[in-house]
Amino acid sequence: MSLQLRPEAHVGVDALGATRGRLLAAVCIAGLGSAAMSAGAGADTQIATTKRPTPIRSWGGVAAFSLYDEASGSYRLAISRHRGPPELVAIAAQPTAFDVDVGPNRDGSPTVVYSRCASTNPRPRGCDLYRYSLTAGTKSKLVVPSTAKASETAPTIWGTRIAWARVRDADATSRPAIYTRTLSAPASRPSRRLPGIPSRLCGRDGCTVNELELRKRWLAMNVGYPGPVCNNGQIQLDSLAGRAIRVANTTCGLNGQTLVGVSFDTRNLYFARFCEAGCGRSGPIGAFQYSLGTGRYSLARFARRLTGFSYDTGGQAYEVLAPDTRFGYCGNSVEEAPEPIVPPDCQIVLTNRLVFARARAPR
Repeated sequence: MSLQLRPEAHVGVDALGATRGRLLAAVCIAGLGSAAMSAGAGADTQIATTKRPTPIRSWGGVAAFSLYDEASGSYRLAISRHRGPPELVAIAAQPTAFDVDVGPNRDGSPTVVYSRCASTNPRPRGCDLYRYSLTAGTKSKLVVPSTAKASETAPTIWGTRIAWARVRDADATSRPAIYTRTLSAPASRPSRRLPGIPSRLCGRDGCTVNELELRKRWLAMNVGYPGPVCNNGQIQLDSLAGRAIRVANTTCGLNGQTLVGVSFDTRNLYFARFCEAGCGRSGPIGAFQYSLGTGRYSLARFARRLTGFSYDTGGQAYEVLAPDTRFGYCGNSVEEAPEPIVPPDCQIVLTNRLVFARARAPR
């Protein structure tokens, strides 16, 4: 497999050279199965593997995700073009998986936006927004949305418009605010704050914005809010005119129900619902399709554990699978298991065509 390292104007060759060989070797080992079709008709297409969970976002034939390097204990941003092998993007590694989105830029070609934080321990602080040009191979800081006393995260882009979440660095339990602006607007024009997360969800412990996704005049939000065992989840669909629709809600109990992967096509919103330990009777699981026109739900059922999901085209989606073994799963291991513990890798795949059938809302 051939990995390509994209050039970048803001990270010099000398800065990357000391770790480039080690990182490429680690990622090559992790991605030996890249772009290989699994045996059997109708099998998923494997893009890469990685040792730690990662979200994944896609648009216009480009998927963006993180690859974990065990030697340095850090993550590198990678892309797959048109379902091909992963290419490392030439920006510096970081200690957490990248908070990234792919969308069209002004001329309609795919571009990448992401956040980078000054500190991630014990929580993200000093996070600012950046854009990476896939054609020029260069990054640029989004200066106007990025502020000195707050963290900007969960960026998403569509054309000249971006949206993002902002939380004050001095108050981690505050409700994240959701903002939008056009990149062509003058710096003197304030960004517009959207209604965002309902205040009743956050309580005293605060909420988290897991993902935002723009498409034209729609903004989808995947939000985590306090629950008795772990964070509950809610998918909300906002029009930029101010209308808000609760699309899905799930309670994270002992089985770890989770919502992941808000994404669009021209007529529908997509997301996935899975369980850490088997959902039992707690509701349907799989990939959901929500019609923007009728509000109806459809479901492609599966029982896979996911860490990332992004609808592509033609009924297919990118998924980050976390296979389960008796010693744990990707990103998780059983403490009392005998040594050495080698949890399975996460598998980044493009699914076979998903088959949707009418379903009820996941609430």
